[in-house]
Amino acid sequence: MKSISSTQLFLVLLMFIFYSTFLTHLCYAGDTISSGQSLTLNQTLISKAGKFELGYFRPGTSLNYYIGIWYKQVSFQNKTVVWVANRDDPLTDDPNSSELKLLQHGMLAVLQDDGIVWSTSESTSNAIVSSEAVLGDDGNLVLRTTG
Repeated sequence: MKSISSTQLFLVLLMFIFYSTFLTHLCYAGDTISSGQSLTLNQTLISKAGKFELGYFRPGTSLNYYIGIWYKQVSFQNKTVVWVANRDDPLTDDPNSSELKLLQHGMLAVLQDDGIVWSTSESTSNAIVSSEAVLGDDGNLVLRTTG
């Protein structure tokens, strides 16, 4: 029986990591996130016709990260941002520890280290609802209850 060399094993492992990362990013390349789902640093939502994109960005040479919506067709260097969620509270620490999450009770929030950095209006109910956030081709992010 022929054994697998360490080089072959390393290449298989490297391919697995690459494809896992690639497929994870593709899972969020749609226009919608649902209750309990989140977006992290390298994930975005893209409107159906590809006009707008929502995700993390860093303006110019700033060290701060923001979550916003921008025109997708404009080059990355000249990104035209049309909306910023956390304008007054940029992510200054490790952005890898943050996420944009649609919470179970329908509130959209930017979380970092289990604390809320920014959110839509506080929910008056702790009831679990089925909701989704959809990025439209008009640039609006629409939160709606489903079901």
